Amino acid sequence: MLMALVSFEYLSHFYHTKRKFVQSHNHSCYELVYYLDGTGETAINGKLIHRYRPLTYALYKPYDFHTETHETASSVYCLGFYLGPECPFEPESGLYEDADHTVWGLIEKLSEEIAQKRDHYNIAAELYTGELLLNHQRNFGEKQRNFSSLNYIFRFLDENFAQDISLQTLVDMSGYSYDYFRHIFREAVGISPKNYILEKRITYARKLLIEKKLPMSEIAQLCGFSSASQFNVIFKKRMGISPLQYKKLYKNYQENVANLAGDFEVAPEEM
Repeated sequence: MLMALVSFEYLSHFYHTKRKFVQSHNHSCYELVYYLDGTGETAINGKLIHRYRPLTYALYKPYDFHTETHETASSVYCLGFYLGPECPFEPESGLYEDADHTVWGLIEKLSEEIAQKRDHYNIAAELYTGELLLNHQRNFGEKQRNFSSLNYIFRFLDENFAQDISLQTLVDMSGYSYDYFRHIFREAVGISPKNYILEKRITYARKLLIEKKLPMSEIAQLCGFSSASQFNVIFKKRMGISPLQYKKLYKNYQENVANLAGDFEVAPEEM
């Protein structure tokens, strides 16, 4: 029965230095990436960007492309596994908080089993992996259901984030009450609708800064900002550098991937 639910594949530990960039890659299995410490961000399939902090973990479904940018030195554990045909749930990709440190405790036990390789350690590894997934589903299954119920809203925001969208408009579209909509939206993605729209605008702005040769005023307009000045202030507050500095930083990265002019160090793909 155990093998029918989950199959342990690997557990790896990486220590990433400040400003290390992990290039886009994917896996045929599920991968859980646990951030024991450090700060930075991970992007899933080139779209939704999540900011990680200590004691959070990212979950990637099979063949999800993902990248990581480590703003500070980060200790990272990567757990690979497959779901069996009898597994009654399917975890969703995203970033999650290990509020009670249960997931970390299980990763520690799993790491110990792999290191010591005592008798039947492979069975223990699958038991701990299964317990970890059960804990995740109990804590975040409701969050996943909320996300599914808001799929129409997210698709709308993906297409219209640059428009002037009021919260009441989203509430009316959802069919929920004002307070309940705000509650399940935050439960689903961890941030308010306003901040979700802002994240979409910043993500698109970063794409335009990298891929297009456009004046800042035009990028601001395309991303839904009222002016180049507002765009500059909000971008710098969110990213820590101005749009122009970001563009120059990425240009340096392209010109010298191996060195990145001392700003970023490119890491090999994680397992």
